[in-house]
Amino acid sequence: MQLQSQSDRYVLVDGGISHMTGIRESVNSSGIGLRVVRSLIEALGGCTDGELPDLVLVGVRDSNVDAISRCHDVFRQHDISIIAFGPVQEPALRVRCFRAGAVDYIDSGASAKELDLRIGMHLKHRPTFVAVPSPREGQEITGSRKHEIYHLAVKYLSQAEIGNISQQSLASRIGVSVGHLDAAFRAVLGYSIVRFLKRRRMDIATMLLKGSNMSVTAIAELLGFCDGANFATAFRQEIGKTPSEYRFGLSDDCENGSAVTVTDLMAAAGASQRRCNGYAGATP
Repeated sequence: MQLQSQSDRYVLVDGGISHMTGIRESVNSSGIGLRVVRSLIEALGGCTDGELPDLVLVGVRDSNVDAISRCHDVFRQHDISIIAFGPVQEPALRVRCFRAGAVDYIDSGASAKELDLRIGMHLKHRPTFVAVPSPREGQEITGSRKHEIYHLAVKYLSQAEIGNISQQSLASRIGVSVGHLDAAFRAVLGYSIVRFLKRRRMDIATMLLKGSNMSVTAIAELLGFCDGANFATAFRQEIGKTPSEYRFGLSDDCENGSAVTVTDLMAAAGASQRRCNGYAGATP
């Protein structure tokens, strides 16, 4: 195993893709260590829970998708992401990777800027929050507690990894029930947590369409949509245009792409509650 940094936090990289300059640059700029290995499974087999990586990057082809499944099995009790790197124009392989447990699929020909953006999003430090003691589900929660839960959820989302997060996962990560989480958002914003999370994804999508050269399919995958068509439908319902129409309709100063940063995306992720207030047609 080749250790590139002494940092306690590190990214585990399949040796077959370690030559990609963008990978090393993205990880190094995050201040996190880089470990390049010949066999991901052997490397993970020798790790204790406290030695597991923050992120795993694996090169894929038809014959080795099972490596993702085996990594995913190791991480079943841990919040660790797997990104697959594979050939362009291989839709069946992409689907197999996502079914095996990958959170993202990056084309092997992606630019260094795209690699930096997409890897950086998954490396964003996830804060550890102290859960607020929760009353029984049937017990009414006070107005002050609703505000406390709301602010805790928004703070988590503003610092957590970009992508799709369910109301169940969010509630679990901040230590409250789904019912209390939803009640908090309805009390503070006037609409449900489901609505808030949907708007959050659309905010991130519009920023990526505006400030990056990522394809619509790649953005859909990154944000947790099952395919580009599903993403396009949701985007049209929310924004009034398809993702492609939105991108092509942008002004000239937004057409150069690749200007968006991870910091920009995290800011968008945490600011969705302000944008939602401007949508009079928001459904509860």
